[in-house]
Amino acid sequence: MRAFGLIGHPQPERAHNFGSHSTCACPEPARRRSGDWVIDRCHRVTGMSDVDDELDHQGMAIELIDAFIEHDLAGLAGLDAAGRAAQLRARQAVYEFVDEVWEGAKARGLDPATDPDWNAVAGLRDLTNALVDHASQAQADAGDEDHG
Repeated sequence: MRAFGLIGHPQPERAHNFGSHSTCACPEPARRRSGDWVIDRCHRVTGMSDVDDELDHQGMAIELIDAFIEHDLAGLAGLDAAGRAAQLRARQAVYEFVDEVWEGAKARGLDPATDPDWNAVAGLRDLTNALVDHASQAQADAGDEDHG
């Protein structure tokens, strides 16, 4: 069975190991599938006509957020109030963890906003923050008493 991922483009049968990112010295080579897009060794997607070439982690997270919002809001709307509240709590917990990683770097004197090595964390912060916003918006749209 073929999996579809980023903006509906076919994905490799075996997921790329995004967890072993060490200054872009990934153990796996770039992957190609039908069409001309590529996930390169630095995890940038290139050659896709509907997104900017050579997006970094943060740029791809923003593209993913934009592509996912309608699906996310529809899924959240299908939940009851308790389900939406549980989603908000779970998403908030993940955001808080990622934000602690970011803030911890700043506390150690690093400047993650200007250091390319922290781009993945910046992207995850954006992504998890958007997921929290979606859950909060879905609660407000549904008129849930305990939203935000």
